[in-house]
Amino acid sequence: MTDSQLPAPPPAEFCIRCGTRLQPRREDGHERLACPACGWVYYPKPNIASAVALVQDGQVLLVRRRYDPFKGEWTMPSGFMEYGETAEETAVRELKEELGVDVELTGLVDVEMERGDPRGLCLLVVYSGRVVGGRLTPGDDAAEVRTFPLERLPDDIAFEAHRRALEKLRSRIRQ
Repeated sequence: MTDSQLPAPPPAEFCIRCGTRLQPRREDGHERLACPACGWVYYPKPNIASAVALVQDGQVLLVRRRYDPFKGEWTMPSGFMEYGETAEETAVRELKEELGVDVELTGLVDVEMERGDPRGLCLLVVYSGRVVGGRLTPGDDAAEVRTFPLERLPDDIAFEAHRRALEKLRSRIRQ
């Protein structure tokens, strides 16, 4: 799916600074919504999420989604970035919330754009990591936790960005 085929995010109607109704205007070569009173410009942006690939002895830990979208399908432990967090902080927080564990991030695996999430575009930052504390148990929005051989991942992985990142990880480990 190309960016031009993606559903556009709902447009803003009012300026977040002064409350004036936004009007279309040409900005940076694009038609944008802008405030005629204070000049604020609305730039639609993707969500940002972080994931952690926990791999040990050729097995990767995945979680089964408790909620839609893609309820019942598998993903790496992941979640959306909160305002003010770094991608690394998001990854560490999400592992604590979803799995009850503390992690040490050990590297950057991949950065992928997810175009198939019905909630909108999402930039996914994937880290490798290792558990350094806590007790592994499904929590928050994880219905189940299981390890899978990297060479035999389940078919029902929820997001294409997760599939691509896991494939890149598998390729690196083979080398």
